[in-house]
Amino acid sequence: MQHDCPYCGRDLTAVLTVRETEVLILIAQGVTTNGIALRLGISHRTVDNHVASLMNRLGAVSRSHAIAIAASRGILSRLPTIE
Repeated sequence: MQHDCPYCGRDLTAVLTVRETEVLILIAQGVTTNGIALRLGISHRTVDNHVASLMNRLGAVSRSHAIAIAASRGILSRLPTIE
């Protein structure tokens, strides 16, 4: 799937904020919006805002597309899991 990421070639951890990276990891782990909110101690609306922001930064059209972009660039394999 083609994407228009304005940051292609840059490490995603330099493109995303720490919180956006945490949210992306949790999405990749299959955690729901409410689950992410509980784990991070934030509201589900804040999670939605982080998701929208990280998708915008990556040029992704969906959560699964954002995961695919991160996976294709080897980012997810380098990031820790969040318990």
